[in-house]
Amino acid sequence: MRILAIIKNGENNYQLRQLEKKGHSVTIITEVDVIPYNDIDVIVSLSHDTVEEAFNASQRYNLPFYAHIDWIPPWMVFKDSEFNWGHIDKIPFSEKMNFIRKYQNIVMYWSMADVKSMSANCFHSLMRELIGIPDLTIYTRYPRPDIDSISEFLKQKEDIEIKDEITCVSRFTPHKRISHLIKALQMIEYEGTLNLIGSGEDKNMYDAIKGNLNIKYVSDLDKYETIAHSRLVVSLWNATVALESLLLGTPVITYDSEYMRETCCNNITYVTNNSSSELAREINKMLSTENIRKDYLISEDDILEKLIIKAVRR
Repeated sequence: MRILAIIKNGENNYQLRQLEKKGHSVTIITEVDVIPYNDIDVIVSLSHDTVEEAFNASQRYNLPFYAHIDWIPPWMVFKDSEFNWGHIDKIPFSEKMNFIRKYQNIVMYWSMADVKSMSANCFHSLMRELIGIPDLTIYTRYPRPDIDSISEFLKQKEDIEIKDEITCVSRFTPHKRISHLIKALQMIEYEGTLNLIGSGEDKNMYDAIKGNLNIKYVSDLDKYETIAHSRLVVSLWNATVALESLLLGTPVITYDSEYMRETCCNNITYVTNNSSSELAREINKMLSTENIRKDYLISEDDILEKLIIKAVRR
């Protein structure tokens, strides 16, 4: 694959050089005035600094584009509205309000597992239906962990002591269903510690229903270390956390959804959606399995390669 990457402000290009070792051709530029568009298959941005230029170049030359969804301004997702409607302030009031209402509906649907975000193809049919544009072009930008930060953490931690702990990283809100995890651990009478990393008003409810379960609230600053020394991670909703856990060598259990399967493939364990009892059985099974971490290790450059390939094939 022929990759064109836009790099600025001294950004680390280590990941891209690793792709060259895998047989890909990588061209790195700092300016987009002239692009060898006939000799590349995909344009890549790896930071906020270059995402807009990379996106505009991909549109100009009709080339696939890869970047993390968090770096994309919301209006860029709606290619047709940007190109055909012009600037939002110039849209007639009725059309503007109709668009805003539809957009609010989309935001509401983001809370559903099967349509987690625009970072999965499974979301796109619903997006087109809500917007009312059947042929709307939507670009898939898969979640991507901070590989550089995780690599730096692992370099500093030669020996990671595995503790009898399970970790969940999530906002403390109802649709994240942390209460399901608490119930599952109560079913198997788990005697270890459940680490919760996040914030939200549901924290009081967790304390009220935990019973004899030991819950520890951990700062997000200690996320990597907490995940790394946990026996497993339960990520019912969050693909980014699942990918981070895989890089740190920790196995992951999740509820089954099209979004999670599309993003994490077969690298994590799936249980029936909303089934606390099946979640409990799978947790118990994984905790009783020796050396469960070994089969889940994946290399950092594999992730970037797979995500770029998916961007090209979208």
